[in-house]
Amino acid sequence: MDELTIYLDVLYDGLEGWVYSPVKTATSWEQHWYEWPSEKLRLQSHITQTSGDVYISPAVYKDKRAVKDSIKRVQTVWVDFDGLEKIDFKNIDVPTLLVQTSYDTKVHCYWRVEPANQANIEDVNRRLTYHLDADNGGWDSTQLLRPPGTINHKNGLPVKLVATDPKPHTLDYFSVIPKVTTPPAEYVTVEKVIPVGQVLSNHSLPLQLIRMVKKETPVEPYRSSFLARLANELAEEDLSHLEIVSLLKEVDGRIKKYDGRQDQLIRLSQLADYAIHKHLAEESVLIYTPSQILNHVESLEWILPGWLHTTGQLVLSSAPGVGKTQLTFQLAYCLTTQRRFLGLLAPTKKRVFYFSLEMDKSSLKYILEHQKNEWEEVPEFQIIDESYNLKKYEDLIFEHHPEVVIVDSMIELFDDENDNPNSEARRVMKWCRKVRRRYGVAIVLIHHNRKATEGNKKPKSLADLAGSYMFAKDSDTVLQLWKDLKGFELSGVKVRFGMEEAWIIHRNNNLWFTREANVSNESRTTKPDQTRNIPFKDPGFRFGN
Repeated sequence: MDELTIYLDVLYDGLEGWVYSPVKTATSWEQHWYEWPSEKLRLQSHITQTSGDVYISPAVYKDKRAVKDSIKRVQTVWVDFDGLEKIDFKNIDVPTLLVQTSYDTKVHCYWRVEPANQANIEDVNRRLTYHLDADNGGWDSTQLLRPPGTINHKNGLPVKLVATDPKPHTLDYFSVIPKVTTPPAEYVTVEKVIPVGQVLSNHSLPLQLIRMVKKETPVEPYRSSFLARLANELAEEDLSHLEIVSLLKEVDGRIKKYDGRQDQLIRLSQLADYAIHKHLAEESVLIYTPSQILNHVESLEWILPGWLHTTGQLVLSSAPGVGKTQLTFQLAYCLTTQRRFLGLLAPTKKRVFYFSLEMDKSSLKYILEHQKNEWEEVPEFQIIDESYNLKKYEDLIFEHHPEVVIVDSMIELFDDENDNPNSEARRVMKWCRKVRRRYGVAIVLIHHNRKATEGNKKPKSLADLAGSYMFAKDSDTVLQLWKDLKGFELSGVKVRFGMEEAWIIHRNNNLWFTREANVSNESRTTKPDQTRNIPFKDPGFRFGN
C-alpha cells in the first residue's frame, strides 16, 4: 500500500462526507472538494498530479464550506512541529502517522482516534500542542495540512510519510494531558484589527520589537518561529490579544507566512493566544525528573566560574563608600581583556556595558587615572553616566550587544514616583530577568547594605541587603564587601553554583584589588603579592550533562 493511501485511510476510513483539498498557486487559492469515499481515487489523483502546493483538511464536512459549523466528523488529533530540532513525545505514545513536510525538523504528527466532533478534537489538539511544545498555529479543527506525495514548493522538498504505528487510541487516552487553563481566544476579524500606528503609540516598546514589527524579514524555514517569538515578546510587554494580532498581521503582510490565506487571522489569533497563555503561566509550578534535567537542560556557560554564567545575575553589595565602583571597574577591565579577576578567569574576552548611574565622568576619570597604571592593555568597555528609563537601557543593550551589563547602582533603576519599594523591586527584577533572557546577557548589580544599628554593627549578611528579598532571590551570586582594619573582606553570602567563602582582598594606591587568601585558612603561607592570580577552585557542580 502506498504512503498516500495509508495516510488517507487513517484520516477518513469509515467516514462519509466532503473532503476539502485546496491548492495554493502563485496568485491565489483554488477550492477543491471530493466526496468520500466514492471519489477517493479522484482525490488521490488530485493530490499527486496537481501543480502548486496541495493541502488537505483532516475533517470530513457536511457540505462544501470549510468552516467549523460545517464539520461533520474528525477521527485524528494532530500537532505540527515547525522546526523543533528535538521532538519529545513525553508520556504520549508515538503517533499513528508522522509526515515530514520539508526539512527533517518540520513534521506533522497524527494519532488515530474514534470519530468525534470538532470541539472535542480541537480541545485535544490544543492540549497536545501546549504539552509537547509544538507549533502554536496548528491546532484549529479547520487546519490545512500537507499530504504525503506532494511537493512543498517554498523550498522544493517532497512531503513524505516517514513513520507509521497502527496502534489505535481513544480520546480518553489523551485525558492525561493537562488542560489549558486559559479559554480559547476569540478569533479576530478584519473589522477589529487596530492600525499599527495606534498600537505602537499606546505602548513604549523596546527598539528591538519595533524593528521586528517594521523591518525584519526572515526567510523559510524561520517565518513561523519569527511570528511565534514576536507574539511571545509582545505578550511579555502586556499587549492585549487584539493588539498582538494586529501587529502580527502587519508583519505577516511583509513575510508572507499566512498572508492571502482565508485562515490568516485564525492562525495569528492562535499565536497570540498561545503567547498570552505562556506569559500568564510563568508563575505556574513546573515539575521535572532528574533524567529530564540531565537530558534536556543545557549546561551553564561560565563567565566567572562559580559566580556568574552567561545569563546569570550577580549582586555586589556593601556600605556606601567602600569601593564597589572601583572593584567593578576592575571587573570590566578583566572581562574585556581576559585577565584574571581576583583569581577567576573568563574563558574569552567579553563585551561589557557599564551603566554608571551615580558617578559622572569626572568621578570616573579619577578612578580610571589610577587604575590605568595596572592595565596591560587599554580596555574597550562602554560607559554611560546619565540616568534614563528601563526602556532606554534596554534599547542600548539591543543596539550595542554587550555580553555583560554592570549597573551602578541598582537603586537608580527604580522609579522615584512609585512610593511602594516592593512593587518597584519586583518591576526591576522582572526587567532584569527579561533582559537576560531576551538578549542573552549577564547582569552585575551594585547595591547597598542596610545601615549599621546598635544590634547589628556589621551588616554584611544576605539579610542585610537593603530593600526587598527579591534582590537575593533572583540572583545567582551575592557578594558582600566589608572594610575593616585588616583590609577588605569579600564574602560570598549566596553562591548558588559554588561555595560560600570569604577572602581578604587588598587595595593598592592604584585603586586595584588583589586577593590575599581565604579568611578561614589559618595555615596559609603564601604572601599577598604572590596570590594575584590564584586559580579558582572549581566546586564541581554542573547543570545538565
